[in-house]
Parts: sequence; structure tokens; C-alpha cells
Amino acid sequence: MPIAVPYARVSDRRQAETLSIPTQLDYIRRWCELEELELGPAFVDAGESAKTADRTQLQRLLAYCRVHRSQVACVVVFRLDRWTRELRDYLVLSEELTRLGIPLRSVTESFAEDEDGEMHSLLTTLMAQWENRRKARRTREGMQFALQRGRWVWLAPLGYLNGSRGGPSLLPDPERASLVEHGFELVASGAMSALAALDRLHELGLRTRGGHRLSRQSWSNMLRNPVYKGRLVKTSWGIEADADFEPLATPDTWRRVQLALDGRLRGPSTRRRDHPDFPSAGSAAAVPAPRP
Repeated sequence: MPIAVPYARVSDRRQAETLSIPTQLDYIRRWCELEELELGPAFVDAGESAKTADRTQLQRLLAYCRVHRSQVACVVVFRLDRWTRELRDYLVLSEELTRLGIPLRSVTESFAEDEDGEMHSLLTTLMAQWENRRKARRTREGMQFALQRGRWVWLAPLGYLNGSRGGPSLLPDPERASLVEHGFELVASGAMSALAALDRLHELGLRTRGGHRLSRQSWSNMLRNPVYKGRLVKTSWGIEADADFEPLATPDTWRRVQLALDGRLRGPSTRRRDHPDFPSAGSAAAVPAPRP
């Protein structure tokens, strides 16, 4: 019996709830039964955007079709936008399937096998591309407006948690905020290098949300990130605004950290704030500790 190769895709959690992989595959299975086609191995890309054809399972599907081209009757999708939302990729993928002699079928859309059907599928893909880009533009405009009002619009950086709609956009992470603040103060004090401060934070238990030690590059990026001093900066959008949440580094601490990273910090800070949970690192200079 000829084989129909299913392909299914969702790009995010919201789609997974409204157009789940099992739902797509169930429609494809029932379609294959009506068409008297044997169901081949399913290729599923979960959490993959249709803006690119460089998807792991999509590429594996094409490789499978090259090897089993004599057995494959068609590739089947729930809807054409599960295959791709970019006209350029649609043309490239269609050319590959045509070369293999394998048609693409959509179980919820009907495209005639002539020039009218070809035009219909092209227009359907073009509309999906237009809709995708319009949605992206509206999302970007919404993010720009929120940033201008001081609201953080991405996943919370280490040391913070995302806030609720009605309150500050970021909240101090009770597990990590004090450690991150302490790290900034260690570097600002001049008594420790950035790398030594990172080692100290690891000793005190700082870990990423995944439970891993923080990399040197990530720590360096954190020390340079103005979000920790309560400023939102998106240079490519020309936006710089005061944040609506509490900073983890004071303006003076932030300034001294930048000087230290640039090798221009003159002498250690003489400030001292004792905290029983975070004693000094044994330096002759007093090392500031995070707030209780």
C-alpha cells in the first residue's frame, strides 16, 4: 500500500493548546484511511516557527522521502501553514518534493492539481506570510510602547521574576536577588575581580533557573546590563526609560562596576554593610554585602 508521510508542527504553547499535535495527527490519520493510504512515520516539530525551513524534523522528513521516494505517495499536513508560512520556503520545499515526484496534501484545504491549484496554494502561503508579519509588527509595537512606559517585556533576567499585569513588571527573586546584588557590590568595592566575585557567588549558592553554575560570559553580560540599575535600554528601537521595578544595583554601585570592568576603578570602596549570611571574602578592604 502507498505510504503517506505526516508532518505536524506547533510554534508555541498557545498553539499547542488550540491546535495540538495529537489533533493534527488524528485528522491526518482519518484522511489517510479515507484515501486508503498507509500511514508512514510522523515527523513533528514542536515549538518551531514556520518562518524558516531549517527545522529538525522537517529536514528529517525530506531525508526520509529521498530514501523511500518509490514508496511515498504524498506528504500530508493538517493545514498548509503547518508546512511553512514563508513563500520563499514554500517554493524551495515544493521544488524538492516535485523533484522527488511526491505531492504535498492538506487535509483541511483542497488544491486542484493544475495551474489554478498551484496559484491557490501560493496565495494561501502568501496570505499566511502576510498575517505572520503583520502579527509580528503589532507585537513589536506593543513591546515598544510597554518599554517606553518602563515595563520589562521579556523573560525575567536572573535575580528577578516576571511580575503581574497590574504591578511592577519585574519582582526580586527571593532565591537569587540578594546574591546578584551582592555580586554587583563585590565588584564595585574594588576588592574582587568580576571572576573572583562570580566564584564567591557560586560558593554562596547562586545558580541559574536550570540549576547550573553561571558562565563567565553570562555574568559579564549581567554586570553590563542596565536593567539591574533600573534602566530599560533597547538601542535598536531608540528606547531608554526608567524601569517600573526596583533595581538591584544603586546608581553609584553600577557606576563603579562599569569602571571596574573597564579597568578604571581607583581603589577599593570603604563602604561596609555587614550581613551575617554573607561575610566578607577575607580581603583587607571591607567588602559590601547584600541587604538582608
